[in-house]
Amino acid sequence: MNFAGQRKPLRCITVLVTKIVDELSAFGNFVERHVRKEKECDVQCMLLWSEWLRFSMKAKGRREFPEVIHLEEFNRRIHETFAPDLAWHDYFGPLYVGIKFVK
Repeated sequence: MNFAGQRKPLRCITVLVTKIVDELSAFGNFVERHVRKEKECDVQCMLLWSEWLRFSMKAKGRREFPEVIHLEEFNRRIHETFAPDLAWHDYFGPLYVGIKFVK
């Protein structure tokens, strides 16, 4: 048996799990610092998404697109966390109703 060949997939799995955990942790930090539930406010979906991208890239220390939390996953997690209604604005597009972005 080639033990070296068996170790390489385990190392790849470890690296992948580490990346997933790091990105999920970064997302938790992003939500904790920058997203608040507030009845009188709405935020553009794409604004919140773009701020997540910037936060994620800074957290990684390089210009790398998030590997785990893409747009669909981002929307799902926002809905699970805050349960916002969605609204449509003719100029701004889709809005999360009842949450706001905090710089």
